[in-house]
Amino acid sequence: MNRIASRKNREKHLLDRFLTVAGLEVQSVEQSEAPDFLLQVQSKLIGIEVTEVFRNPDLSGRSPRALESITDRIVARARSLYHVRNCRFVHVNVLFFDGVDVQSLNREQVADRIATLVESMSLESAHVHWRNDYEDPSLDAVAFVTALAVPEASMSHWGVPRAGWRTKLSTELLRSAIEAKNEKVQAYRAKADEVWLLLAVEGSRPSQFFDPEVPPATSDLASRFDRTYWFNSMHDQVVCWRGSDA
Repeated sequence: MNRIASRKNREKHLLDRFLTVAGLEVQSVEQSEAPDFLLQVQSKLIGIEVTEVFRNPDLSGRSPRALESITDRIVARARSLYHVRNCRFVHVNVLFFDGVDVQSLNREQVADRIATLVESMSLESAHVHWRNDYEDPSLDAVAFVTALAVPEASMSHWGVPRAGWRTKLSTELLRSAIEAKNEKVQAYRAKADEVWLLLAVEGSRPSQFFDPEVPPATSDLASRFDRTYWFNSMHDQVVCWRGSDA
């Protein structure tokens, strides 16, 4: 699956979750572009733009979202390489050291070494744990790898466990996300009777760890959409603001 298809699937998942949690009855959902989806709600055609909100870069300038994307791609590539060489189904977790500059890694080399490492493990019974012994420089960014043989493909998951601190959702972060979409509102209106903006977080990764508190009031945000929604999928939290310039 390419990145665009993956993004659209993620947006559709967030939209479906939002509609369920918000209790909105929709007659039909059509995938679109600019805005992302067209919803038939009773007699109205609603255009809805789905925008994920991520934390800003830390003090070192590192973007949590970018780091997650790189490590996810490394592990996905390791999984592909492993399955070319080995037909055994495994559940694998790969933890990277915090603070490592993953952007400078030779990603293909690291993925190949992870795949080779898992292939070399004896997976006859319980979990197998590997901790970095610093003997292989190509794995310097990897703290540990755990693997478990599983009986079927549906259980064969390769992932990157993560932890992080929650942060307060700031007015500045929301305003920036809204302003980036405000300039496109008129184009969206050409396709729908009303236009909505859905600011969403899935919430399972550090780049989207926000305190589950009510976001700032809409008067500080100046959205040009008819409705602007905040949706925290992790906490089933929905907040609706009316647009100030709708």
